Amino acid sequence: MLADLPTSARIPPPPLDVQRKLVERVTVARAEIARERAAAAALRQTIAAEVEALILGTQPLTSRG
Repeated sequence: MLADLPTSARIPPPPLDVQRKLVERVTVARAEIARERAAAAALRQTIAAEVEALILGTQPLTSRG
C-alpha cells in the first residue's frame, strides 16, 4: 500500500491541538513506564535480598499464598 505512494507525496501534520494531545499521551505513558520500571527494579532488589537471606539462612523459609 505505502509502496504505491509516490516518494514526493507529503502528508500534512495533524492540527496543533491534536499534536498537543498526542504529546500529552506520550508524556503520560513515558512517565508510567518510568514508574513501572522503578517499581520493577525495587522489587528485583527486594527479591534478591530475600533470596540471599534464605541462602545464608538468616531468614526462615515461609510459605506464601
